[in-house]
Amino acid sequence: MDAKLIQWTPSLGTGILWQDMQHRTLIDQINALHNAIRAKKGAGQIDPLIAFLDSYVVHHFSIEEKYMDRYRDPEMAHHVAQHTSFAKNLAELKTYRPAQGELAAESLCYDLYEWFKNHILSIDKRLGEFLKAIGEK
Repeated sequence: MDAKLIQWTPSLGTGILWQDMQHRTLIDQINALHNAIRAKKGAGQIDPLIAFLDSYVVHHFSIEEKYMDRYRDPEMAHHVAQHTSFAKNLAELKTYRPAQGELAAESLCYDLYEWFKNHILSIDKRLGEFLKAIGEK
């Protein structure tokens, strides 16, 4: 049975529709990756999940950064630094190979989850409030 590393709850919502939908997709993919690692799936199943996350995160971060730039979000520099940190952690996970051991991969996946959860609950929530204050939905 698949275990959820992170479960979407209303508390994770930012109130910005596109952002919340993308966050839900990212959560689903982090959960799928975690389950593939725990089930000791081979690189043939794990690598595509990591590649999806890599591509999707770049796309998601790009959209957030365009909104921050467009509306001159005063927290943009800090927010972009957070995105860079996540990308670095994901790059580390991309170097994972089954020979390194399940524990190392689970640890990296858990780090991604913790970062993502904390990022949504703090900086993305503030971005959502900022965007709603200027009339974005």
